[in-house]
Amino acid sequence: MDLNFFEKLASSDPAPGGGTASAYAGCMGAALLAMVAKLSQKTSPEAEKVSKKAEILMKTCFLLAEKDEAAFLEVVKAYKLPKSSDEEKNKRVGEIEKALKKAVEIPFQTAASALEVLKDGNAFLDKANKNALSDLGVSALLARAAVEGGLLNVLINLSSMKDKTFVIDSIEKAKKTLAETNEISTSVLEEIYRVITPA
Repeated sequence: MDLNFFEKLASSDPAPGGGTASAYAGCMGAALLAMVAKLSQKTSPEAEKVSKKAEILMKTCFLLAEKDEAAFLEVVKAYKLPKSSDEEKNKRVGEIEKALKKAVEIPFQTAASALEVLKDGNAFLDKANKNALSDLGVSALLARAAVEGGLLNVLINLSSMKDKTFVIDSIEKAKKTLAETNEISTSVLEEIYRVITPA
């Protein structure tokens, strides 16, 4: 990811878009958690384990950024399929549904990975190097953005799907993920603000 990526993101091209940006936010949140853990190794025996897992999540989110863009392009490709005959129309509908399902699954994975970053940051909060708490707070903010951004992409893709059972189940999953994310991120950030704000 370099300036070229941001220029592409700022262009009128539909991809990369919010889903890819969300995954990169998760990637940065995980990277910051890994950094905080490494800065805490002298005082916390758990730091190495936390940093290693965070680096795995970082790489996962990085790959999901690429997969999200590819999934969206598959949706665009499916919508461009011919629809002159009934056979073509039926095939097109099936391909669109298949592509949309993939475009739902990828941002769900982004949200799940970013939620893991939040959970791990929350669990490590009391053991983290106090001088790096602001970095841990930024990690939480980025992870929360990744979760919510992923879920926004889930919901907008669900709105075009015909499999109502899949849609209903996915909406319920998204609601639970969002509720858990809000609870954890609020708790983490409130505590970090409390600790680092001068008396």
